[in-house]
Amino acid sequence: MVKTKGKKGVQMKKENIVYHYCSLEAFHSIITSKSFWLFSLDSSNDLEEMSGAEKMIDNVLKEEKYKSINKPDYLRQEEFYSLSCTSKRDSALHFNKYADNDKGVCFGIDTSVFNKYLYITSKINSFFGYFFFLKVIYNDNQKEKEIKKYLDEKLNYIDQLEKTNAKGSLELLIGSFPDENKDFKDIKDLLRRRTYTTTLSRFKPKLKIKNYIDESETRMLFCRSQFQLYKDFFPDIYNIIAKSVENLNLDSSPEFKIMSGVIRKYIELKMDAIWYKQPIKEVILGPNCKTNIDEFKEFLKSNDVSCEVEPSNIKNRK
Repeated sequence: MVKTKGKKGVQMKKENIVYHYCSLEAFHSIITSKSFWLFSLDSSNDLEEMSGAEKMIDNVLKEEKYKSINKPDYLRQEEFYSLSCTSKRDSALHFNKYADNDKGVCFGIDTSVFNKYLYITSKINSFFGYFFFLKVIYNDNQKEKEIKKYLDEKLNYIDQLEKTNAKGSLELLIGSFPDENKDFKDIKDLLRRRTYTTTLSRFKPKLKIKNYIDESETRMLFCRSQFQLYKDFFPDIYNIIAKSVENLNLDSSPEFKIMSGVIRKYIELKMDAIWYKQPIKEVILGPNCKTNIDEFKEFLKSNDVSCEVEPSNIKNRK
């Protein structure tokens, strides 16, 4: 992260930072366990969650240039697990709604720490990605524009496959097939057949209705079904990323816990292997947080966290 000086002294450049709001109890658990809990989107509060992407993709595919993309007769059930974050720092709305009525904290997560650690995954083949930081889209016109952009990039990648720098990765992919005679044409056909499902997987958890626009949500998203596809059908590739996956506990079965009176399914993302990289970059104590800031800093230091800590600029009436 880069720091710059402004009128109020040192400020952080937050191009890689997203924010998560939570209670003090939840933050204490995150720090002491070095873990995030990614909850199933099937049990989110929005009853229309993940219901609009398929309809919008189907409408886009009516255009002539996408005629090579066919919708499968059967779409398997996807499993999405997410930590809800936002681009909004020190937000009164988020403190009140998600941080124990202003008594909790807001903390900044450096997305680049995770992206760099899992880079080998996306480097091998972006069509089979399973861990993302996705910025939620609320505007319908933007939703359509983003879907078209994604489809154009994927089709161009397929068409130019022989000319890419992914030769070694593709040889691994080809080697994952039992038939040793597979070649670029077979891989192109495979990727083209997978385009609809990968597009749906990409956008299903990314689109929300405009009523939620004030949240400015970014999701730390894990698609367990895509990960399982990787593991089951491309073992040569999976072997390359197995250690990273094991370290982050992604190859684990979902567990259950009670959240706000509801039993929810979750995956525990363990950060022991990347903790020294300081994935948490700053903490803001909520407007009504009574914790002594010096003791708070001591708590962080005792758990090997080195980051900025400051009180909220929001001043509530006593």
